[in-house]
Parts: sequence; C-alpha cells; structure tokens
Amino acid sequence: GITHTYTVPAGTAARIARGEDPQFFPAVLVVGLGDTLAVENQDSVPHTVGPLAARPNETYKFRFTKTGVFPGPCTIHPSQQTKIIVAPSYVSLKLASSVGGSTTLGDVMDDRPTLLVVWATWCQPCKKELPVIQQYARGHPEIKVITVNLGDEPASVSAFLDDLSVDLPALIDTEGRLTSATKVWSVPSLAMLGADGSVVSTHTGELGEKTLDELLAAT
Repeated sequence: GITHTYTVPAGTAARIARGEDPQFFPAVLVVGLGDTLAVENQDSVPHTVGPLAARPNETYKFRFTKTGVFPGPCTIHPSQQTKIIVAPSYVSLKLASSVGGSTTLGDVMDDRPTLLVVWATWCQPCKKELPVIQQYARGHPEIKVITVNLGDEPASVSAFLDDLSVDLPALIDTEGRLTSATKVWSVPSLAMLGADGSVVSTHTGELGEKTLDELLAAT
C-alpha cells in the first residue's frame, strides 16, 4: 500500500474558526486496502482526522485493514467531517494521466458509484461510444465516470478525446494492472464500482440499448 501524508500547518484551527477553508484535506478521501494515512500536526492544538488523533507537533499514522465507507470527525476540514472510503487495493495503483504525470484511481474517485470505461485509440466502437457515455454521465450526476485507456501515449489519448469533444477524466493503464484487477481485459469494456470501490458489475463489448441503465441499476 501507499502512504497518504497530510501536514497540518500552524494556525489551521484559527483559520477554520474564522471561516476559512485551508483546502489541504478533502471532504472525501479514497484509499486502498493496506494504505496508510499519516497526519503531521504542526498546529498548537490537537486535531482529529477520522480514526487519527494527532497531538500538537506529532505525527500519527493509521493503516487501513478493512474495506468500507467510514464517515467521521475531521477538525482540519471546515465541515468538521470527512468520509474515508477504504476500497480494494487497485485504487492505489499508479497510472499515467492524459494531462501528464501520474495519478491513481482513488485520486479521481469520490463517494459516488464509479463507471470505468475501458478503451483504446484503435478501437472503432470506442470512438462511437465515448461521446454517448459522456452524454449519459451528464444526465446522471449520481455516478462518476472515469475512462481508462489501455496503453496509448498520453499525447495520443488527449488528442483523441479532444477530437471527440470528450472531457471525461482519462487514466492510462500502461501495464494492464488496473483492468486485470477489475476483470475487464478487452475493449470496449465497462466496470461499475460501488461507492466502496468494489466491482459490482461488468460489460464487455459494444453498448446495447439498455447497457448503461443496467449497470447503474446494479449499484
């Protein structure tokens, strides 16, 4: 697993009391099973982040050993609450991004069910279906749609999506590790993840008339 490290700067509690948003800890944090959350508290008061209670000038770590959705208190977020989603470990796999650099599936997810759209630039059905899926996503804000490209270069992925006027998030699974873990090996394929990040339904092949509705109904 990987370590998610957050530093609480001095004066954070005072800033939140004044109604400011420090914007360094999310309202929803998605981590993988086996990941660790580390909080370094540089503030002069104790802070609580879900299962962690960090005293001033100390660093506390917590390793996640159980999947699930865990809401809890969070004194470093203006809402005073956070939701930690402990998903299967594949959400922490390092992937390339179409905009450059690396990211993880967990970095892009939130607390909604997630539809993974697996595609490639050489896939003709994908070219037809990606705009359709984007339009579907706009009409269904209750789900998060993330596209997963199988091994193309980031510049090619970005150009391909631009040509289609598709602005959905695009991750690149160069080694096929994410698609293997979610059991969608070919293109075009879809995998619907529940709010806890686990796979609840998959579809391989071209879209049918009711494919997206059926996947959504499985959540």
